Amino acid sequence: MAAHCVVEADDGEQLTLRLDPSQEAMQAEVHVTRIREALAAIGVERRLALTPGALPPEVETPRQQADRLAAQRHAEAIEALSRDPHVQKLQQAFGARLIESTVKPADAEARG
Repeated sequence: MAAHCVVEADDGEQLTLRLDPSQEAMQAEVHVTRIREALAAIGVERRLALTPGALPPEVETPRQQADRLAAQRHAEAIEALSRDPHVQKLQQAFGARLIESTVKPADAEARG
């Protein structure tokens, strides 16, 4: 759930997170407790307030950033394959086509 939040305020005692409204159904005390415990494990002891609401347009949640970067890597991989002379030869010789939905960037495969 934390991946769908942005920090709204942190006064040293209370951390206020803004939750993407599309994820409001995920809001449950068990998730808030897990976030608080994870923060405490790295030395950040705070009361935690979670508020669903519109996110500032200039700020991305960690999930939005990861999705954007994954889409960018995917587009770059497609572009690289489209420029590859071996792929171009296969397309010309056999009418092969690139099925873009099956393209996975090399770094995605390394992560499993």
